[in-house]
Amino acid sequence: MRKTKILVIDDHPLIRDAVVMALSGADTSVFIASDFSSHVESCADPDFVVVDLALPGMGGVESVREARRKWPRASIVVLSATETRNVVLAAIEAGAIGFVPKSYSADELVEVIKEVATGKIHLPISVGANQGANEGAGVDSLGSMTPRQMELLSYLLCGYSNKEIVLCTGLSEKTVKFYLTGLFRLLKVRSRTGAVVVAARAGLVIPPASAFNRRSTALAQ
Repeated sequence: MRKTKILVIDDHPLIRDAVVMALSGADTSVFIASDFSSHVESCADPDFVVVDLALPGMGGVESVREARRKWPRASIVVLSATETRNVVLAAIEAGAIGFVPKSYSADELVEVIKEVATGKIHLPISVGANQGANEGAGVDSLGSMTPRQMELLSYLLCGYSNKEIVLCTGLSEKTVKFYLTGLFRLLKVRSRTGAVVVAARAGLVIPPASAFNRRSTALAQ
């Protein structure tokens, strides 16, 4: 039986070791690295990448973007000492599907991994609680999405940019923007991050990575 491969990237040994201890098990193989240049080759094609948001030399959500670039089919989970709404949403927009504050316990971290393994997005409770009254009021509208809107929302949940969506769907950039505008209007949000929050609150499941294998092929052309 194939083990689930988890790559943990954090430059703090104590935190890294604690994460490894929490995630290690009979059905998992956990690999570690202190940055993107050290030992990441030891874990080819990981299922999950747990990455520190504040790696040396990387600002903002650059570590998330780099993880997404290197492993487009992996589920990216962020570790962060900061959990403000703007930081969380920026990480999700960059391609993470889980956000774990470093205040979480080991058991809570394991539960997040289990949750994202089912295709769900995990956001700290504070993000949903701080959402404006109107922003994201369209949770009930998810069931009214057309197949095309559902497809584009799935790409957003996986961190795809508009240009990547164009390459994977064959649609023009103008058409993609048209569909996204309609999607945002339906969900009563103003941005792609707002759409992601709505989907997360509703427990929307992201399609398996295999459904989006075209991304790597399309971007390589």
